[in-house]
Amino acid sequence: MNKTDDGFSYLSGALHCEGVPMARIAEDVGTPTYVYSRNALVNRVRRLQTALGTENACQIYFAVKACSNIHILEVLRSAGCGADIVSSGELFRASVAQIPGELVVFSGIGKTEKEISEGLKAGIHIFNVESLAELLTIERLAYAAGTKARVALRVNPNVDAKTHPYISTGLKKNKFGLAPSELREIYAHLEKLRAVNICGLSCHIGSQILNEAPFVKAWKELIKTAQEAPFDVTYLDLGGGLGIRYQREKEYSLERFGALVQKTFKGLNYKLGIEPGRSIIGPVGMLLSQLVVTKKRGSRGFYILDAGMNDLLRPALYGATHLVSLVELPKTRKFSPVDLVGPVCESSDSFQTGVRLPALKAGALLAFGNAGAYGMTMSSQYNSRPRPAEVLVDGSSYQVIRTRETYADLIQREL
Repeated sequence: MNKTDDGFSYLSGALHCEGVPMARIAEDVGTPTYVYSRNALVNRVRRLQTALGTENACQIYFAVKACSNIHILEVLRSAGCGADIVSSGELFRASVAQIPGELVVFSGIGKTEKEISEGLKAGIHIFNVESLAELLTIERLAYAAGTKARVALRVNPNVDAKTHPYISTGLKKNKFGLAPSELREIYAHLEKLRAVNICGLSCHIGSQILNEAPFVKAWKELIKTAQEAPFDVTYLDLGGGLGIRYQREKEYSLERFGALVQKTFKGLNYKLGIEPGRSIIGPVGMLLSQLVVTKKRGSRGFYILDAGMNDLLRPALYGATHLVSLVELPKTRKFSPVDLVGPVCESSDSFQTGVRLPALKAGALLAFGNAGAYGMTMSSQYNSRPRPAEVLVDGSSYQVIRTRETYADLIQREL
């Protein structure tokens, strides 16, 4: 791993997050631990804000599902971000982080009546609606509450994002969004609505997208739908989905993405919102882990770590690869292929196969890069393993923003 702009670098052969040695965090806090760079996070937000410009007043709503720690959300709020939520649990986290309701977008295909009511009470900016049934439920609950809900209709543009099928959301075979026939069905109910203000359209076609073509195709379909809609469309939610470089992919930068938004919507009188998650938080987080034991099998060995698939699920779920860095650079240039695996009793508990690493002994520290997104939020207590700690680094100091779970935490709801 070389010096990066995202908070992690080698100083005198030792991996640091900003000014703090990762080895010090491991010694003080233990492993596995998620480590985030506060200043790199703010820097990525600022880069995107600058690239988006001011013409369409494009508001960033951070996708809370990517990383929901309230301290991270507080940093994002202080940098001017709102929240894109998909549950009332995420609404609760956003409120604790003091993100005002008017900066909250409520997405998600299965909102319950309780969640809708909580969103109405919080005075959220807008509901992204995915069905006629949901719209009518919002209408009924808003009317009963004596309020008026702002709504954007989520369009399914039938665009292939060319990404993993588990994170594709914009095809007609996906469960998300409204097909043209479903939009027409909603249009037929417009005059009957008393407590809903349908003022926008939204779309989201998937995640980890690394080229502009799917975005442009989806956004042009969104513009076309807005121009043909039988109501005044003043707001467009462009979704998220911008990818990052996990291995050797060619990254589509925040600057290019912002310029693409400006180019596509130049001269159009819409207020815009976007919902980035991974592209903001992913590169500024690493998962710190320790080598427990080594095994040799033929020409290849196994390095068994104290982090497992319950800590970082993406490799097992998506076949994703998070490149690994040694916390202390080796003095040898002799490297051999090894499989990096976890301790969980599943063969899918494997981080990377055939990665070339030097001979290491138990206790050696390693860190998985680009782990800030969908790492801690997808963690679990599988195999009755307490979930990791989280640390936020700011310059030469750090704060534990989530303590490591204890065995007592494992059973607290069972007593």
